[in-house]
Amino acid sequence: MNPALRYLEGLPRYVTAGQIAIKPGFDRIRRLLDGMDRPEESFRSVLVAGTNGKGSVSSILAACLSASGERTGLHTSPHLIHVSERMRVDGRAATQEWIGDAITKHTGLFEAVQPSYYEAVLALSLLHFAEKGVDRAIVEVGLGGRLDASNILDAEASVITSISLDHMEILGSSIEEIAREKAGIFKEGRPALVGKLSSSASAVVEQIAIEQNALFERAADFLSVTRETRATVRVTAGSGELNSVVMDLKGTHQLENAETALRTFERIGAPWSDAAIRSGLGSTARLSGIRGRSETIQTNPLVMIDVAHNPDSLDAALDTFDSARDQSRPGSCLIIGLVSDKDAAAIGALIARRDIRVIAVPTGGERGLPAEHLARTLRTSGIETVEIASSVRNALDSTRPTDNECLIAGSYLVVAEAIQAVEG
Repeated sequence: MNPALRYLEGLPRYVTAGQIAIKPGFDRIRRLLDGMDRPEESFRSVLVAGTNGKGSVSSILAACLSASGERTGLHTSPHLIHVSERMRVDGRAATQEWIGDAITKHTGLFEAVQPSYYEAVLALSLLHFAEKGVDRAIVEVGLGGRLDASNILDAEASVITSISLDHMEILGSSIEEIAREKAGIFKEGRPALVGKLSSSASAVVEQIAIEQNALFERAADFLSVTRETRATVRVTAGSGELNSVVMDLKGTHQLENAETALRTFERIGAPWSDAAIRSGLGSTARLSGIRGRSETIQTNPLVMIDVAHNPDSLDAALDTFDSARDQSRPGSCLIIGLVSDKDAAAIGALIARRDIRVIAVPTGGERGLPAEHLARTLRTSGIETVEIASSVRNALDSTRPTDNECLIAGSYLVVAEAIQAVEG
């Protein structure tokens, strides 16, 4: 590995190191950006927060912007295979050479500031976008919002996709507390858009928007994306109705994500056209680079991957998998691995309602949950039989004699392992 990339990988990273990598506040990111000559001032930006759906909303929005002719940056986290995935321009990731050169150039700055991995990569993303001359950057918020380093941006619009119980050890133990943290990204006089929230979350978020003098909207009040046929959707917006639109991202839950993304597209004054919307929705993966959202990585038998790692997202992923699989095959399988701060018991309870073979696999890093521990929790939640495999590859091998179709879900680390096992 390039020494500069090795240096970056040595910074504290939440997905592997846990809470030691969390550094709330803006002093370090501000110093990094000042030292890079404030790259974020050269383009407009949109912040996207949420418990579930923020990666999909960010990617749909970025894809539509690229399809409309805007040069569009997209920052997401975490990554699956390589850090370059976190900084994409019109769907193309930064090169490893560029990242290495940028780290080498700014090593003194990193040494002086001592940022977390997340802060360093965010700064590099914004620098990359500036150097590539993007018109807009869509920036996915890391954790929460109020104190996340991404909130340093003077965003032209802020979006909250959904709010549910997750990362409670950091964001709070109730929906209301988590909502308060996420609504911290709202900006005075700027659009503050939300997806479909619970009444308790919505009340908190709307109150904070009023206090911040932000322009609060529920996306679904202005735009709808509804199922037309099994393969197509209808988009109804102020600009008219668009029929027979194919959506690249699969699953009923993606209709809500598309509504939020398209209303944000309208609200920031992007150049709406039927062609741009059709292309953005129909080619989201190509135009944005998104992976791991009910994505098929093998067709016979079906192997689907999804980074769903909490009850709501996993329920949606299982529904999508059930709709896609061949019902004539003998059975289906869920290969799952989680990190220790996820609600494995609640996840087990929802899996127990389904007729599906379950294989627990280990997740690496300080936060990783051993497969034996996960299997024990899933069994106590009502799943009669939970098998254990030492790796995703071994789990897949065990399904071949029974010809099971598989959903591989949970931690990003597990989904990355699945990609490497199948694609090499």
